[in-house]
Amino acid sequence: MEVHVELAAETLFHIGPIPVTNSMLTMFIVMGLILLVAAAIARRAKPIPGRAQGAFELVAEFLLGLVEGTAGKRAGRRIFPLVAGIFIFIIFANYSGLLPGVGTIGYWHEEEAAAEASSGGETAAAEEEAGTEEDHAPASEGEEAVEVDVADGEAEEGDEAHEEDEAQHTVLVPFFRSPNADLNMTLAMALLTFTVVQVAGIAAHGVGGRIKHMADPWWIFSWS
Repeated sequence: MEVHVELAAETLFHIGPIPVTNSMLTMFIVMGLILLVAAAIARRAKPIPGRAQGAFELVAEFLLGLVEGTAGKRAGRRIFPLVAGIFIFIIFANYSGLLPGVGTIGYWHEEEAAAEASSGGETAAAEEEAGTEEDHAPASEGEEAVEVDVADGEAEEGDEAHEEDEAQHTVLVPFFRSPNADLNMTLAMALLTFTVVQVAGIAAHGVGGRIKHMADPWWIFSWS
């Protein structure tokens, strides 16, 4: 059995023109579970917290203290939902890849490359056989019969080898895959964070103040 490593997320099905990959499916499941757990804890919130509410408040308090210590109390509370949301999602998304069945349960799919390689191999074999026939000098009838038998045997062996390769060239497409294993997910989170930071900076300091803040110290732009 060959080890198959797929960099891009595999497409499971389509919703109209939109392909749904295994990483996207796992992302929706993780997001749904986070929302359900948070909603259940918020509905059952009490002045004296239980175990689940206490654990949730402990994480929220830790993140709030971290953000306020970095960005200040005023700005920290404004960006706290974004930072906490991304932090919690990344943790659960990463741990979802360690669950049993993630990356191991799926369906077997035969790659199109196997058929292309087979046709390419047959073409190369035909060209090689034609070149061999041109190089050989004419022989007697007995020798020609022997050569034909040998060629037929080699062709049969080649066909059997191609059939075995095609039968073995199947890959496992998992139903579930860690969301962060897809580069599109990390790129989307990076673009979202960068956009929010720039918009918040412009809203707080204005365009000129944001540029002045980014140009501190001033000599960085003069040498770049």
